[in-house]
Amino acid sequence: MKKIILKISNLNYKKRRYILIFLDSFIIITSLLITSWIFDIFSGIKSFHTVNLFISYSLISSLLIYIFTGHYESLTKFISSVSFYRIIIRNLLIIIQLIIISFLFNFEYFNLKFAFTFFILISSAIYLLRIVIRDLLKISDHKSNRKTRIAIYGAGAAGNILYESLLKEKGYSIISFFDDALDLQGRSIDGLRIRPPSEIIRFRDQIDKLLIAIPSIDSLARKKILEKLKTIGLPILEIPSLKNIVDKNIRIEGLKSIEIKDLIGREDIISRNNLIKDDLKDKVICITGAGGSIGSEICNELIKYNPKTLILIERNEFNLYSISEKLNNVKTTNIVDLLGDAADKNFIKNIFLNYKIDLLFHAAAYKHVPIVEKNCIEGFKNNIFSTRNLCEFANHHKINNFILISSDKAVRPTNIMGCSKRICELLIQYYAHKSDYTLFSMVRFGNVIGSSGSVIPKFKEQIKKGG
Repeated sequence: MKKIILKISNLNYKKRRYILIFLDSFIIITSLLITSWIFDIFSGIKSFHTVNLFISYSLISSLLIYIFTGHYESLTKFISSVSFYRIIIRNLLIIIQLIIISFLFNFEYFNLKFAFTFFILISSAIYLLRIVIRDLLKISDHKSNRKTRIAIYGAGAAGNILYESLLKEKGYSIISFFDDALDLQGRSIDGLRIRPPSEIIRFRDQIDKLLIAIPSIDSLARKKILEKLKTIGLPILEIPSLKNIVDKNIRIEGLKSIEIKDLIGREDIISRNNLIKDDLKDKVICITGAGGSIGSEICNELIKYNPKTLILIERNEFNLYSISEKLNNVKTTNIVDLLGDAADKNFIKNIFLNYKIDLLFHAAAYKHVPIVEKNCIEGFKNNIFSTRNLCEFANHHKINNFILISSDKAVRPTNIMGCSKRICELLIQYYAHKSDYTLFSMVRFGNVIGSSGSVIPKFKEQIKKGG
């Protein structure tokens, strides 16, 4: 029924007008026939030809009165008592013209009793039809614009503050609270019952979104909760930070979706600034692959320690422009953006001749396994030659530190990309033993969440498409 109403309401004005004309025609004819049946007029009529003519002319003349008096111009959705009085006036005009028609066709049965009964029937039916249509449209609008039904997981202080905040928001309705704490289950907050999490499945069809309001728990406890909730099939959001709770500035827009990193089950590693600050401040640092996902994040972290110069090496013009524009907002550091290939020996040689580099991060590499698998020569050239060139000049110019960003796929490699990175590691180990001044080191990265080479964005894209 709702679909039919929405379909009709979405029709253009002319089509909706034709529907109303059809319904009014049905009411006029039906009212005439019922009135005739009440007064038993048909039993005394020898020829129904006169009746047919009377009904036809009555219908046509009534519709003409409705059309020319603006009966179909008013919005049915906003019909009021004023519309009822206008309908009465129009129907009085119809009665007058029917008296004239009955006189012309010698239809002597159309007397005052007949006219009054017909007037009552047609006025009641037409107005009732408009009221029914109005209410159906309002119900349809209400359903299509109904409030989002919210359930809150966590009935503690955070859940209560979140509840109070959402009460001030338009378009949201709080359905229930859920909590693991046995001492809270069965109690209520502002009349809303606190239920055990096992009952969420029972209320699934009544909930549009589930909000997690337990910001104080660690990632392992959060993971356990998410593991229990992931099979329910509800959108899950959580409070972003404790500060928002303290400041009471929580809004539904501020709640964040559950990310894949929330399911990993480990805490973020916080860098120990006091250990690395002296190695970075006022130093000349070079980053290869600076515009890539890993290289750009290294740049974002390094800039916090106010190095003297950041030399950005990147072969992709747009990526270099993007990271350079972002870093140039920091006035205390000189940004040198160089467009070129780290595998180009002359290009790298000129950089080491022109700048006294203290620290080098080598993040430039092809890391998409299937692409490198199909383009193995280019993959080896880019990954291995760039590392060899950088190691050679870093050792020759005696820079302080050389850090290779490697991959966990270099461990017993089963693909070309992993093999190329393993060879890069062997080069680093060779120069680490050969060099008396430069500290050569490397770090193996696993799947970096959100990086261009990570499989996780692909999983997220598949999930969005229903995979």
